[in-house]
Amino acid sequence: MNRELFVGFKGKNNTSYQLVNRLEGDKLFLTNSFEGVRRDIESLCSDYEICYLFGVDKNLKDSIRIEKTAEKNGKEIVSDLMLSELQKTFEMQGIKTVLSETSTSYLCNEAYFNILEKMNGNAVLIHIPSIGKMTVELLSALINVIKGLNVEKMKTDEVLIRVAKLEDAKALLEIYAPYAEKTAITFEYEVPSLEEFEKRMQEVMQKYPYLIAELNGEICGYTYASAFKARAAYAWSVETSIYVKADRRCLGIGGKLYEVLEKCLAEQGILNANACIAYSEKEDEYLTKDSVKFHEKMGYQLVARFHKCGYKYKRWYDMIWMEKHIGEHVENQPVVKDFDEIKGRVF
Repeated sequence: MNRELFVGFKGKNNTSYQLVNRLEGDKLFLTNSFEGVRRDIESLCSDYEICYLFGVDKNLKDSIRIEKTAEKNGKEIVSDLMLSELQKTFEMQGIKTVLSETSTSYLCNEAYFNILEKMNGNAVLIHIPSIGKMTVELLSALINVIKGLNVEKMKTDEVLIRVAKLEDAKALLEIYAPYAEKTAITFEYEVPSLEEFEKRMQEVMQKYPYLIAELNGEICGYTYASAFKARAAYAWSVETSIYVKADRRCLGIGGKLYEVLEKCLAEQGILNANACIAYSEKEDEYLTKDSVKFHEKMGYQLVARFHKCGYKYKRWYDMIWMEKHIGEHVENQPVVKDFDEIKGRVF
């Protein structure tokens, strides 16, 4: 199997052409049309471990942007590569790098979507400045970084999902703390003490799943379900929560956590998963729409919005509820089981 493929677009005045042409290894230059792109990629051999696709964004200057996803006809494909690690690698060499979770558009999106599909997710699109804004220094730095990339380090390692233990509380609190201290994602003002955090975990664990994601032995995220409301008729509904370590985002960890969480909840007999999410029409430094986009991707739908109900950082934020049905609603609904009763079926 070949190791790497470098892909750019045709045209000697195209910076993606100039960059790829100076790299060592297998190269492909795409035709600058939708039909041409599809034809070029369709004939592409998929026997590569990684594909690096380079596109031009005229709005970039002295920086680059790594794209996580591509979307076409309502279908989204996400790169399986360690994009946050790639971002770090570029930044360590002084290259300003943005990691985008929003699909791009036009020809680059078409190319990226088809390459991700062809390569089973083992590809990345990197947007670079146009010929008029690309400096000699930036081009040289990009070439040096790309030449030194390690294929194995680019691949996403296996993420282990397991049941949390109270001994994990300290590591989980360290993940949660920045959310409370630096964001409006949680409306909590102060970071809870370790004792308080352990108490919260114990309350959840009495009935519901509390799960952890590990990457190479490092705890990098967690999710849990809790009671939606105390009244008996709400027993088949839960509220879900999820937090991923900041430098481990964009690796598909959140999706894997939610997939296992939903499997556990379905085994318990839970029917409705509800997510309470801080929201602002206009993104700011404390709150983006990433959580909403994540839940939409996982199949959740908006069902309610409360306006200006959360006050943090001298700003008012909305709160929305998103819902997903994970079981069938019937007339004689079976009683919900405790997590401990069904844990062995999942783990």
